[in-house]
Amino acid sequence: MAWAGPYFGPASAPESLAALKRSDGLLMGRGTYEIFSRQWPQGTGQYADYVNRMPKYVFSSTIAEAAWANTAVVGGDVVAGVRALKSAGGNDLIVYGSKS
Repeated sequence: MAWAGPYFGPASAPESLAALKRSDGLLMGRGTYEIFSRQWPQGTGQYADYVNRMPKYVFSSTIAEAAWANTAVVGGDVVAGVRALKSAGGNDLIVYGSKS
């Protein structure tokens, strides 16, 4: 995550972990999934442990299944997919990544 490196460190880690813990799931597109699924499974520490075990949803029309633990692929209409997840109630959904 070279693009996030300058902005993420000891001061921001507790706040970022707290945001994850307030969330029922991590939403991402295929590009972010491809980066994260290579990085986080080998990560260590509280943050990596949490992100690896939390529910994750990758929105993609090009991949059929996800190898990263606790990850579901959501195909089709992204808006409908997010609405379905939100209608389940509970806490926030968190989004990492960008459109690039």
